[in-house]
Amino acid sequence: MNKKKYLAFDAICFSFKMLREHFYFFCKLVSAAILLFVGIIVLVCYTKRGFITQNDFKAITIALSCFMTEGSFGITEQLKELELTRFIVLFLPSFVSIYLVICDLIGSALSIRLYDGKLISFKEAVSCLRKIPRYFGIAILYSLAMRLGYYLFIIPGVLMQIRLKLCKYFIVDKNIGVIQSLKDSWHISKGHMFDIFMISIIGQSILTIGILIGKGLCELIAIDIISVAIMFYVILTCLFINASAHGFFYCKLLEEKQKQLKTVSTIDENQDQIPTPIQENI
Repeated sequence: MNKKKYLAFDAICFSFKMLREHFYFFCKLVSAAILLFVGIIVLVCYTKRGFITQNDFKAITIALSCFMTEGSFGITEQLKELELTRFIVLFLPSFVSIYLVICDLIGSALSIRLYDGKLISFKEAVSCLRKIPRYFGIAILYSLAMRLGYYLFIIPGVLMQIRLKLCKYFIVDKNIGVIQSLKDSWHISKGHMFDIFMISIIGQSILTIGILIGKGLCELIAIDIISVAIMFYVILTCLFINASAHGFFYCKLLEEKQKQLKTVSTIDENQDQIPTPIQENI
């Protein structure tokens, strides 16, 4: 195999290329996701309290930025400073995490279609939602396996995080079970840990830089509803870049494995066709 084709740089370039070629569709998809996201939160806040405040939109921006940089830690304390109700403080981080996982599911599925040269549309994006149960299942198991590895020793945690990184793509592409997707990810990533690690590092760096830029724009504009839109656009763009890069690498590894299987099959067929010598009786 030509390792140069599968470097992290090529995967990131593929992501930016797909984003540029389908920028109009991506903007429409993200805009629809923002309207649905904000609409649900506003409806919940209005139902529980009877009115909407500026702090609700500030809370959304804080939850988005904190979840992508610090995880779920520290979000609750920052939201309490906005004097929100206890229900909103507990509901918002959970809803943000669930919504972003669903967005990652859609981005992962669309990235595979883009690699295969297929058309993408709102219909294809919505059709991914039927895989939500298994996608959440694989996300939970992947997180548990990674945390268990880090609790034991640091090295097993890093190994789990890298070798199982592609498990979600088997869910959205091959329509297989959760356990089997973990096994397949472990098998297909053998010998490619460095490339997967580099893609993850570059993707996380892009996300961190994007969030810093988003925070700067939010402070500059200082309009809460616009800040929510800016932060959401930045986060979903970075998530798509990351998902597309890993999707590119996943598809390349599948092609490599298929070529290896064909080679082995051809060798076996040729061996079967070789006539066995007939021993003469002396």
